[in-house]
Amino acid sequence: MEEQSTVENQASAATGRIGTRSRFSFMELPTEMRVKIYKYILLVQEPLVIHSAYKNIPPDFTTNYPPVAILHTCKDINREAIPIFYSNKLVIALPLGRPSGTSRQRPAFSFVDYRWTTISLMKSLSFFNHVDPPLEAVFPFDANLANTVPNATSNTTTSADIVANPSEHPPPTFTTSGGAIISRFAISDLRYSPGGPDYTMALSLSNWVSMKVTRAELNAFERELEGMAGMFGLPFPPA
Repeated sequence: MEEQSTVENQASAATGRIGTRSRFSFMELPTEMRVKIYKYILLVQEPLVIHSAYKNIPPDFTTNYPPVAILHTCKDINREAIPIFYSNKLVIALPLGRPSGTSRQRPAFSFVDYRWTTISLMKSLSFFNHVDPPLEAVFPFDANLANTVPNATSNTTTSADIVANPSEHPPPTFTTSGGAIISRFAISDLRYSPGGPDYTMALSLSNWVSMKVTRAELNAFERELEGMAGMFGLPFPPA
């Protein structure tokens, strides 16, 4: 019995060694290699567009979100990879938040959903106003008008150009960073809500962002008026 027990123990030990050698531990890779893998999976060239949950998603909109399942594997991987994911540029449509009853599976951006530590990792956030329907649908542009305008030049941007090449004429945006967002609050505010923005803070940030986007839109509208005045040879602003 002792001989049989010894043989069984040796076989079990050999099997255990073989099994151990066949397993692969991702965290045993060098840190530099793990970082390269994170960047390959999580970084994208184009900005990550998050449409407003209050608006209809354009029918031709296709998501370019990278696969984020690796962020949910374990805390160590999440801690290493989450800064890389948030180094992507985020382009976010207003209004922010999610209507009650809306599925959380639909992408939406709300400050109340994030911790301060996560917000601090966001390198670039560009906010724009989701116009539905587009202004061109309400105020169609008369292409024949350009032919009747004196002193019109070929490099003048018109509404027709925006419709024909929307990617070349992006909407006015306000761009900031997570660090700039956090700096709007005092230390006492962060102590009051240590985890992340509460609903009052989130509402304050949403109003601040909306004001900044509105200012960017007004500046763009002023530049457009200046361009139109130049087409007609008029001074801008009017004397």
